[in-house]
Amino acid sequence: MRSTTGTFRSVPDRFSSTPSVSSSCSRPGQLHSLSSSTPQDKDHIVQQTDVDASGSRLAAVNLGYLVDPYAALLHAGGENDRPRRFPLINRGTYTRTTAIDELVVQFLKGVPTGQRKQIVSLGAGSDTRYWRLKERSGEWTRGLVYHEMDFPEVARKKAERVKRCGVLLKALELGENITFGHGDGDSGGNGSTTPTPSSVSLQQTCASANTVDIDQNTGNITSPDYYLHAIDIRLLKPGLPASPLPDAIETSIPTLILSECCLIYLAPAEADAILTFFTTVFKLSHPLSIVLYEPIGSDDAFGKVMVQNLATRGIVLQTLKKYSTLSRQKERLRMLGFKGGQAAGDVDWIWENWVGANEKKRLARLEMLDEVEEWKLLARHYCVVWGWKNGEGENVGWEGWKTVAEQRVED
Repeated sequence: MRSTTGTFRSVPDRFSSTPSVSSSCSRPGQLHSLSSSTPQDKDHIVQQTDVDASGSRLAAVNLGYLVDPYAALLHAGGENDRPRRFPLINRGTYTRTTAIDELVVQFLKGVPTGQRKQIVSLGAGSDTRYWRLKERSGEWTRGLVYHEMDFPEVARKKAERVKRCGVLLKALELGENITFGHGDGDSGGNGSTTPTPSSVSLQQTCASANTVDIDQNTGNITSPDYYLHAIDIRLLKPGLPASPLPDAIETSIPTLILSECCLIYLAPAEADAILTFFTTVFKLSHPLSIVLYEPIGSDDAFGKVMVQNLATRGIVLQTLKKYSTLSRQKERLRMLGFKGGQAAGDVDWIWENWVGANEKKRLARLEMLDEVEEWKLLARHYCVVWGWKNGEGENVGWEGWKTVAEQRVED
């Protein structure tokens, strides 16, 4: 196994397509070793991590780990970038993506067909999940409204890419039916070939261009079932005289919050305030759920090296020490209002227990992974955590989660 002071001199790529920390697989110069003294400098470093994260997703897609025709279209690194990642990073990207996808689908299937529901993605960056869900277009997507939030600087770049890409823009204008040339559009591990934009066919059903408003100056996008909100989520605090929550987000329908390595950059008090804000705004009578993806394990040797090397590059994972274990992550959700239930699994455990034998064989054929011990070390330092609060005795939205295996966590 390689030394943690060798390959992993900095935090490994966070297996993701939303704002991430840098990895040893990043392109030289992508993130600079600078000591930022101003809040604006620190925010800029966090914003730039989206390039590495979307590059990791695109690398996994290009090798066949995932099917995602939108990864290249929304890649923050530009059209000419052809990112590559080590095999263990690609495996991590696959595991993290498919695990969260499964939890999202189970949430949607738990809501009665046609009932309005919404997903609110914090720090969404170049994420493609809205387009991938719309492509799958099952009965369980009926009535779904998808919201994304990110810094105005990040939102403006995404809004620009959406506006100039016909495939992305047309999807916003459509009703609920969308078909692709590669089959049913399932985005997880089926071995399908990812289509290029020219091979994608869209079936328009009921909408026109005037149903979509893209403001490139602010970064806001408004459409029938997708919203991009240019907002600093640190403004979401409980107890303010006027709620900073965008008007389009409804507080009386089943809702799933996604935070994929987003809150980790905030001070613990800021991160806790955001979650408390949501559990407060969504009254007890209204169901609310959350899925978190974050690094853990800052207390062991690997974690300490990870934190130290990131600090030299101006990146601080501020909540890592407070929520450094699975049990602490679960308790975090319970204490902040998700009292209906909490569950968790690290990425290594999810790989072993959620990915079937045939799928593992398919992935093994894509490229050789001979760093098994290193993979386990890395994967055990990332986790997926999910929790919910019930609405007046209802379990809408997470009945399916009760069938999902969870890792036993020692207190």
